[in-house]
Formats: sequence, structure tokens, C-alpha cells
Amino acid sequence: MILGLYGDDSSDKRQQDMLSAGAVLGWPHNLFDAERFWVSRLKKDHIAYFRASDCENFSGEFDLKKLGGLSPGRAIVDSLLLDLRTILKNNAIGGIAVSVLLSDFRDLIRTNKKARAYYGTDPKIAVYKTLIKTTIEYLNRDWPQSRGIPISFVFDSHSGYLAAEKAYNDLRGIPLYGDRMAYVGHGDDVKTPPLQMADMIAYEARYKTLAWLGKRDERPAFQKLAAAHSIYVFTLMNRKGMLAELRSLRKPRKTKKRVKISVSRLKKRTK
Repeated sequence: MILGLYGDDSSDKRQQDMLSAGAVLGWPHNLFDAERFWVSRLKKDHIAYFRASDCENFSGEFDLKKLGGLSPGRAIVDSLLLDLRTILKNNAIGGIAVSVLLSDFRDLIRTNKKARAYYGTDPKIAVYKTLIKTTIEYLNRDWPQSRGIPISFVFDSHSGYLAAEKAYNDLRGIPLYGDRMAYVGHGDDVKTPPLQMADMIAYEARYKTLAWLGKRDERPAFQKLAAAHSIYVFTLMNRKGMLAELRSLRKPRKTKKRVKISVSRLKKRTK
């Protein structure tokens, strides 16, 4: 028995403000069913793969010329997003998200040697590494019966994936994390539908974090994911939190703030 986690990231175009890593977590048979329904639903509108930013901006697979213009394009996107969220809801898949304030991260690693050694210099690696830790910490706390169940982690490929895999595997030396880490690697989001699901979580988590910080209005899309219990953990890495984590390295770890969620749907699928 094993749990599967697929993670992708989302950031502003210049990567100056915020980077969010989102993930979907579930049993393999649930992820397989979700993938089958996901691909089938995309094919209905002749979409090869889902990417949240393209969907939002009517680019790539969601180019308006392909969708038949603005009015029919909006109708297609609205219907598609509703169905994709329903697929996540109906297949017992939980969403996990970690966002990092890039200005805080860069300033901290520039001025703090301990932070630079612990988090590294690549915010993408740092946020994915935190995603792994956060997932394990919350599952251990909220679902102690799952402690013996390993988790396979697959993240979207990027230019620094080799350094990333080394950083993730360094966690194996810490029993709290290593005891639950199975395979850790990378995949192509175009060819891996669960990574597209994770992209949806990451995209909405980034905007949710901005709303949380008072920098923009709340997006209904995140509220709908939360209402469907498709969001399990939602947390933020900022300067204050990272410094607190550094101070607590030799102390018992405290649970991070999260949104109200439930893991009951995952618990039911233990056959």
C-alpha cells in the first residue's frame, strides 16, 4: 500500500512576488480513476493538456481561435473547470499547497548563513522540500494510522531537477520524513495528468495567498475547491516563519497554520 503525491508550481511571470507549490495526494487507484476522467473531459473540448495559466489567459491549448472566440471560449472554460473540480472531489484526492514570499526568501538566505545552508538558494527546491515535510507532518498528526504507509512524490520537471532530487533525498536522513518517503522524482506535466491537477491547486493557492495577505480579492475558484474538501493543507513560508523553523530545528516541530480541512475521504479508501 502506498500513497501518491504529484506536485507542480505557479508564480508570477517575473518570479518577483510569490512562488506556490501545489500538490494532489491520493491512493493510486483514485489517482488512476481521476486521470482517466480528467483526460476524457479534456478530450471532449479537444484540449490536449491543462495548464491553469493558459486556461486563465486564453493561451496555449485555450487559445481563443481554437475555442471559437471569446463568448464560446468562456463557456467552454467555465464548464471545463467545474467538471475538473468535480473530478478531484469525487475521487478522494486532497490538495496541498505551500507558498513562499520570494522577497523574504531571497533576503533571508542573503543575510543568514544558517538559512542559506538549510533552505538552499533555489526557492523552487525550498518550497517543494517544504511541501514534502508539510505533507508528512500533517498526515502523521491528523491520520496517525497512516504512519506506516509510504508516499511516492512526483514533481514537475524543471532545469534544476537533479539538484532538487538530491535536496529531497537529503530528507531521508531525518527519520520523521525518511520513514515515509518512497520514490521521489520528476515528470512531464504535459504527459502526466495528476501534475496538471497539481497545477490547478498551485495556481489557486498563489492567488489565495495574495488574498490572505490583503493584496487582492478572494477568487471564487479557491473557495469552491475548499468547499468541496479538495484542499487539505494551505500554508505560507515568510521570513518570520522561516526564522521560527530555524530556531526550532533542535526542538519539537510545531504545526503550521492551515485552512479547515478533512482527511476523512482519504481514510475511507484503505481497502
